[in-house]
Amino acid sequence: EIEFSHELHVPKFFTTQNEISSWFLQGLPCDEFSIQNGILTWYCSKPPVLIDPQEQCVTWLRGKLDPLVVHGAAYEHSMHKIESS
Repeated sequence: EIEFSHELHVPKFFTTQNEISSWFLQGLPCDEFSIQNGILTWYCSKPPVLIDPQEQCVTWLRGKLDPLVVHGAAYEHSMHKIESS
């Protein structure tokens, strides 16, 4: 018999509690959505396109990624850059 869980808990599957705790200390918000976004952002093979209206993830990523390119809705050609990504 194969054991299984009815719920997949993404953070437990992809990372450790120690790594998540270090992200919190570096400024990542402590909610489940931010943790999942952090996992996807950190472990993806290409730079992600993020929609971050409160700039919480951008603040965290500035400390982790260099260089970090940020385009906001206020920038003139933002939609063109997003569409061509």
